[in-house]
Amino acid sequence: MTDRLADARARYQIRVQGRLDPLWVAHLGEMTLAVHGSGATSVTDLTGWVADQAALMGVLQQLYALGVTLLSVDRQEEDAKGTRHG
Repeated sequence: MTDRLADARARYQIRVQGRLDPLWVAHLGEMTLAVHGSGATSVTDLTGWVADQAALMGVLQQLYALGVTLLSVDRQEEDAKGTRHG
């Protein structure tokens, strides 16, 4: 990874197991929350802009402190027209 990527603002989708209370979104920066499924099969997607890799680690540490199971972290690439890929 280059320093440019580590220091660049980027859009991420973070997926966790279970239902994350919408009240926590305010503590996770510029993230939006979407819950899919119900009961034991529910999954919460957090999607939004993160200032840099240090800020991403802060979000991940907060999720860890909540005791949620992390399923995936995906950086969403955008082309010059603002179309997301990935």
